[in-house]
Amino acid sequence: MVKKLALSFVSLLVALLGAELLLRVTGAAPEVSVIRKGRFQLSANPKIGYEPVPSVHYEGTDLSFYDYQGASNSLG
Repeated sequence: MVKKLALSFVSLLVALLGAELLLRVTGAAPEVSVIRKGRFQLSANPKIGYEPVPSVHYEGTDLSFYDYQGASNSLG
């Protein structure tokens, strides 16, 4: 009984590791970045959701996640 459980556990672990490796190699997993993106970050207050990131300075040309070029103040 113990041998069958151990074999099941090891085979499950090998299958999960193989699936993880396959997803990483092929790039099929989506990129997830919900903690901080651009000028916004996840807030500690669950009622707010997201809040501005303090002291961000951006001078690039892609404004998809940045509302404007330049710096924000220490409060965001």
